[in-house]
Amino acid sequence: MLLACATTDMVLTLALSDVEENAMQYRSRVVIFDLFPGDVQGSYESKLDVLGQWYVDGSIEGLGLHREADSE
Repeated sequence: MLLACATTDMVLTLALSDVEENAMQYRSRVVIFDLFPGDVQGSYESKLDVLGQWYVDGSIEGLGLHREADSE
C-alpha cells in the first residue's frame, strides 16, 4: 500500500474566490493506493489502484492512522 497526502493553503484559495474569510486555514487530501510492482520479466506492468480518498479540515500534521480489529 501507498499513502499520499497533501495540504492546500486555503488562504491562497480564498484570495481567488468569494468564500468567507473565516473558513479553515488548511484542507488536506489523503489517498490510499494498492501498489502492484509488476514482475522482472515485464509480463505485468506496475500499477496503482485507488483504495480510498478523504478530505480533512486542517493540516496533515495532525493525521494519524488507526487499524481496527476485524469484526466477525
